[in-house]
Amino acid sequence: ALMQMDEEDSMTMDDLVENLRKYLLETHESYL
Repeated sequence: ALMQMDEEDSMTMDDLVENLRKYLLETHESYL
């Protein structure tokens, strides 16, 4: 999902932050 930047124009900064937070949380959990 993170590699699909085609819809970057329709995404807001809040969306990017939310996606980044979810990605970091999932990555962190995978290392626990």
